[in-house]
Amino acid sequence: MSTSYSLKEFGKPPKRAARKIKKRRRSRRYSYFTVAVVLIFSGILISLVSYSVGAIPLAALGIASILLGLSAGALPDRVIGNESIQMTFDGAAAGTEEVIRSLRLKGFHFAKISDSNPLRSESAIEQSAGVNKLPSIYLPPKNGLVAVYLPLRNAQKALTADQMWNAPNLFLNFAPSDYEDCGGILLYPMAASIESNRDIEFREASLEKVLTTALVESTEICSSLELSESEGIFILVLRGVKIRTLFANYREILGSFPASLAASVIAAYRSQPVVIVDESVGSDGTVVRYRTMER
Repeated sequence: MSTSYSLKEFGKPPKRAARKIKKRRRSRRYSYFTVAVVLIFSGILISLVSYSVGAIPLAALGIASILLGLSAGALPDRVIGNESIQMTFDGAAAGTEEVIRSLRLKGFHFAKISDSNPLRSESAIEQSAGVNKLPSIYLPPKNGLVAVYLPLRNAQKALTADQMWNAPNLFLNFAPSDYEDCGGILLYPMAASIESNRDIEFREASLEKVLTTALVESTEICSSLELSESEGIFILVLRGVKIRTLFANYREILGSFPASLAASVIAAYRSQPVVIVDESVGSDGTVVRYRTMER
């Protein structure tokens, strides 16, 4: 049975988001242009005045200012191609989005990130087993890959990381009743191979530094971040997020792209399963809370 998809189904960039991107490009372009104009005209003025009074060193400074202004005017709109990163993430998440969507159409129900607020302890996870309140769980790398354990609605108990890794990692065209003996399935999130990134020193830097390298320096997903820990909960604040999460199922179950990438990094860094407790967007930026689990 063939299935057809439309652009509307997979999601288009919201018009408001597209307008913000264009506005950000224009403002960046105008800021470079303003700096270039100021430097050039300042340099011309300094050069003329200095030369007229015989101050040759100041005239040289004016010429340097003119050259610097010309360089500023030639700067590109952006140093890193955010659109290219966006397309890469979209492509990496598209398959996972379709698997979750297909499972939902077959009658499975999953805990959304917003539904995971009470999950603060191991006992809470055990109490929620059997009623499908288990959220998706990011597993530490195995064979170089981070995976996500997606509990199915008939999950009966909390599992260890090794037991979760034994779950099937392919979704076959079975009915929900065929999964009675299966607690869940494995999905591979985008950046599943994050541990192999040579730019990230997982064993020689703090977790905040590792996250900064992965989300700010390497990919420019956000402009800055801040990490804190309180009562076993990691609180990550992302400021200036530049990547959109267009896939609704991925965002609801696995978190937004930045939150998902950070979860993979934390799982690899701590070598522990990680749960996204919740995610919210406020005036201070995007705030994501994580909790690690015992293996």
